[in-house]
Amino acid sequence: MSRITALEAIVAGAQPLERLPQAKRYRPCIDIERARESWDRAHQHFSALGAADLPSLSAGYAPEAVLYHALLGELKGREIAQAAGGFLRQTANRAMAFQVENAAASAAQVGWTASYDFTPTGRRVKIEGTTRLLFGQHGIERQVDTIDRGAWSRQAFGWKGVVLSCLPGWRSFLAAELRLAYAVDDHGL
Repeated sequence: MSRITALEAIVAGAQPLERLPQAKRYRPCIDIERARESWDRAHQHFSALGAADLPSLSAGYAPEAVLYHALLGELKGREIAQAAGGFLRQTANRAMAFQVENAAASAAQVGWTASYDFTPTGRRVKIEGTTRLLFGQHGIERQVDTIDRGAWSRQAFGWKGVVLSCLPGWRSFLAAELRLAYAVDDHGL
């Protein structure tokens, strides 16, 4: 009897897919079509942001969407479009590069770099971040943006930003100030 390798034994015992019972057929872990759709939706979202296309950007969110933003805190529904509009009004000379790093059936992760002039201080900000998107039937249902708040504070406010970012309560104070600057209505009125 000849010696065969484990791979040869597996191949020798393999059956054509048509002969296997339905329950034993291979099912991919990832729904490729839905992953591609998530990739496309993430790409459309960031393309609209890069082009400062507020109507397309706003249309990409589900009505009950929630955005967790590293600087603004939690935004819901209409507040997301208000914050995006405020960001576009409060910044100039915007440039954005992004890459959809991963996509699954109903989610995507995007790495990005944004640079802009922060008009309240006149300072140039260049920041890298990651966004995770969760898609539902009606658009983006949840978005989580992650950036280095200390680096952003240093660039947006200079040495004062470095000092302030070390103080307790800086995050909530900054979120409140940015919401005010971006005209985000916390009460949905």
